[in-house]
Amino acid sequence: MSVLCPVVEVTVPEYNILEVAMKTYAIVTAGLFLASLPAMGQSKGQEVQVDTRHTAVVWSYEDGYIQKAIDNYSMALNSANDGLVESAIAHLTFIRIDLPQRDLKKIERTIGELAEKGRTPVIRYKAYLANLVFESPATFQKVVTTDATDSDLFFSFVGSEVQKTLFGHNMK
Repeated sequence: MSVLCPVVEVTVPEYNILEVAMKTYAIVTAGLFLASLPAMGQSKGQEVQVDTRHTAVVWSYEDGYIQKAIDNYSMALNSANDGLVESAIAHLTFIRIDLPQRDLKKIERTIGELAEKGRTPVIRYKAYLANLVFESPATFQKVVTTDATDSDLFFSFVGSEVQKTLFGHNMK
C-alpha cells in the first residue's frame, strides 16, 4: 500500500547573515549605551554634571586612578624607549598643570635630571620645559585648554608660553 503525498513548495526568503549580525550588534550596542547613561552621572559621593555632547569620553579623576597614572608615567621616565619617555614627560607635565596642588616633588627631581642628562636632545629639551612648568604651573594654565594632540604639539604650546612670559618680563 502506497500513499502519495502532495509536494508543497515552500519559499524561504534569503537573508544576508552579515546584515542581520550587524543590525543585531548595532541594536545591542545602542541599548547598552542607553542603559549605561544613568550610571555615568553617578559618582562616589560627588555630584557630577555629565556633558551629554561628550558622554563617550567621561573622565573620572578619582584619586586612585590619578595616582596609578602618575606611578605608571614615573616608571616610563626610566624606559629605554625615547618616545615613551617623551610621552611620559608630556603627560606628567599636563597633570602638573591640571592638578597643581598634587605633590610631585620626586617626579620633579627626575625630570630635572632628564633635563641635564637625558639620552637625546629632544628628551633634554622637553624635560627642561617640563621643569619650568613644574616650578610655576599657574603660568601655563592656558596650555591645558589647547588642542594638543601629541607631546610635540603640547610642548610647542608650552614653549610659546615660556617665550611670552620671558618677553613680557623683559619689557617691564
